[in-house]
Amino acid sequence: MSKSLNGSGVPSPSPSNSSAPGAPKRKRAPDAGKPTAVQQMQRRQPASTLELLAQMRVAEKYLQDKDRPCNFTEIINYLSIQNADPTTLKTFAAVMQRNKPDDKIKYNPPKTGNGEGTYEYNPKYPIRNKEDLTAYLQKQTHAIGLKVEDLKDGWKDAVSTITTMGGTGELLVIFDKQGKPKVVWQDDKTLANEIPNDIVSEWHAIRIHTDTEELRNKLLAAGQTPSSAARKVVAAKTGKPKRKVARRGGRTTNVHMEKILKDYSGIRR
Repeated sequence: MSKSLNGSGVPSPSPSNSSAPGAPKRKRAPDAGKPTAVQQMQRRQPASTLELLAQMRVAEKYLQDKDRPCNFTEIINYLSIQNADPTTLKTFAAVMQRNKPDDKIKYNPPKTGNGEGTYEYNPKYPIRNKEDLTAYLQKQTHAIGLKVEDLKDGWKDAVSTITTMGGTGELLVIFDKQGKPKVVWQDDKTLANEIPNDIVSEWHAIRIHTDTEELRNKLLAAGQTPSSAARKVVAAKTGKPKRKVARRGGRTTNVHMEKILKDYSGIRR
């Protein structure tokens, strides 16, 4: 029961949680419509060149992982720069729309005048699936293979698909020591011919020497030097050291300047 105030019958109010000592103070809920201090600073300060380049690298990785075209709003929302000042956003959009050959971001202009363009990752090769790889190899005018590491830049399932295509004879594939595809070429099934049995028999009949000493003697008998032969150390020729020619003493005069220069050596004190 609460005590009365000044002996009257009116009870004194019980202390609230806010007035109790040691009680945590309640924080005011921030206004949802009001920008935070960080957002206000972003609006006031234009981004530097280094900051834009750093954001570009993050945008490249974002588009590479998405593997589809994205609009400008999606990108800036992911980068958390939607509250930046208009100058920064305009500069950032201009850099992304350059469409230079070495840029990793490709800009697709809108099909209509009022539409919005899209952005997508620009890999080294325009290959994103099996059909793209087959068409690209058919258009090649040289026999240089494609590195699988470069194909993985824009094609997530490159390794598994190339391994399958190599097994079915659609591609010529070189594998590394770990069994992963390294380089690929186009393969033509019509050029795959069976080797006659007599040639296969002759090939397997060739005896490979397993004894290194016997192989060494065969090479010596044929006049060839085996790799196991000891290297001969050829001593360098030591010639006689050249003697320095003593410089001739005496007086040297400039004949072409005799009329200009005068010799005062005879009047020394």
